[in-house]
Amino acid sequence: DRTGPQADPTRRGRHDDAPVGQAMRPSIADSTLLSNPADPTIDWVSASADLMGGRVSVHLRRTTGQSPEEAARAARRTLARIGAWAARLTRFDPSSELSRLNAATQDRVAVGPTLTAVLDWGRGAEAISDGIVDIGLLDARLRAETGAAGGGPLRRASRRWSLRRHGRGATVDRPTGLRFDLDG
Repeated sequence: DRTGPQADPTRRGRHDDAPVGQAMRPSIADSTLLSNPADPTIDWVSASADLMGGRVSVHLRRTTGQSPEEAARAARRTLARIGAWAARLTRFDPSSELSRLNAATQDRVAVGPTLTAVLDWGRGAEAISDGIVDIGLLDARLRAETGAAGGGPLRRASRRWSLRRHGRGATVDRPTGLRFDLDG
């Protein structure tokens, strides 16, 4: 049970997220069978979990012939998959693939298919936003959030890193110390 500001979602603030360890472990709530008031013949199954510093819910429509239990299992599997992705991509867990990339002392680091896809997406988001989205600016973000000085003039990080695809993954080429931020 949550207490304080987290108990009331209308009072949540920027620093009221669940503790990092708690956010990384999905605690999947019991699935619930819901009815759709607009069409009472359609049954929905919902499941929720504390993930990524917040509450994630999945709502699935039962398929013809699917039992409520089967649909509930599908909803829980979906949440578990989201939790697995989040665990790979968080910068708050030192064992995550993103944290290992950020901590690597080499200029070239091999990454798996999930992180490859997200880095590719980040590169695309940078292109279509004309640089407003730049996932390679973690250190600049942290300095801005803490009011720390230093770092010199801000340069687009995207100009300093690249992906070389191979098989299902890729190799990230970047200057040592360039760190990635996928959460903001």
